[in-house]
Amino acid sequence: MALRKEAYSFALIIYTSIVVWFVGGLTVFHLYLIGTNQVVYFLKLHIFFKNIVTNPDSLIPDFK
Repeated sequence: MALRKEAYSFALIIYTSIVVWFVGGLTVFHLYLIGTNQVVYFLKLHIFFKNIVTNPDSLIPDFK
């Protein structure tokens, strides 16, 4: 019985550690984006995909 409780505790420690690192990593990443003034990156991404739909030739590299 004690080993089962210990296994649950170990699994909970691993799960909690992963969640904390994930949330902390996202927080640091977003603070970096805010600090470097890159918070409107999704607009650039939207324009990129819009250009792909309207002009698929833009995907072909130009090796001139």
